[in-house]
Amino acid sequence: LSSSSAASDVYKRQVELVRAAIEEFLSRHALAGDRVAVAAPGQSGLAKFIKLPPIEAKKIPDIVRYEASQQIPFPLDQVEWTWQRLAGGIEESGFVMDAEVALFAMKKEQVNKALAPLTNAGIEVDVLQLQPIALANMLMFDQLPPADTIDPDDPPPSIVLISIGVDSTDVVVTNGLKMAQRSVPIGGSTFT
Repeated sequence: LSSSSAASDVYKRQVELVRAAIEEFLSRHALAGDRVAVAAPGQSGLAKFIKLPPIEAKKIPDIVRYEASQQIPFPLDQVEWTWQRLAGGIEESGFVMDAEVALFAMKKEQVNKALAPLTNAGIEVDVLQLQPIALANMLMFDQLPPADTIDPDDPPPSIVLISIGVDSTDVVVTNGLKMAQRSVPIGGSTFT
């Protein structure tokens, strides 16, 4: 077998395993009325953290769109992207200082690939996040005090979360105000 034929066979087996797992899950659980959230591998997307200059609060979306066009290495019409203003920064008289935003993007083909097994099973997905961001959100919601109660001059200690998957490892560091994340293309299969 050629390497491309072998790779194709592996991919077909993976697709079949995912299809069978979803079918088994649906046989045990009804999703009617539930919201479904999916985490895509961190290496399938982009996450950037951008410190904004002092700016009028109402102009943040415009500057974020400009930054997206500069930071995302693909035309914006080829990606699904969004942003979120992070906790911190000072807002006075309609101006924001020391604000930071998180910018997230995935190529549309990667989004479709991540959603295909669920869409094919008739499952409507409400939320798609990159896995490191989903992990950071879990930490900030479950393990840290609400961001609006954290003193920026005396934040809680940072938490480091390492998630080792089959093909990649995600590292997330956050204290509830600041966040850093990296996806490394080394996972459990590398060691076994």
